[in-house]
Amino acid sequence: MTSLGISKSSCSSVDSSDRETAGAYMARVFEGQRTFLHPVLRAEVSDLQVAGIREEVEQRWTHYTAALLSFSLFGFLLTYVLQRAQAILPFNPQHFNAIMCHRSAFNTATSFVTNTNCRPTSANRP
Repeated sequence: MTSLGISKSSCSSVDSSDRETAGAYMARVFEGQRTFLHPVLRAEVSDLQVAGIREEVEQRWTHYTAALLSFSLFGFLLTYVLQRAQAILPFNPQHFNAIMCHRSAFNTATSFVTNTNCRPTSANRP
């Protein structure tokens, strides 16, 4: 057997045991059983209770869509305002100016929300 074959066989035995433990952990999580991370994740449970999220209730697609759109709108507005107000915000030791053109701030905020890489360059200018 070549060295490549030996390394493949030794890696596959390690991977299968890792998959079994990960699979057993995931099965316990999806069945709602306690795992070794339950004491660590108490903060998550309290956050869900404060937000009013109930684990036993399914989320409808309309609620999911509304949550997704409102989160995207909030992210867009926050990014746009931060860029427009950059000059007056604290912790600006290099004294960067605000983005003066509202179109540029709009373009950047939109590209952040939609996860695209649309940055204005000199080639895009008329």
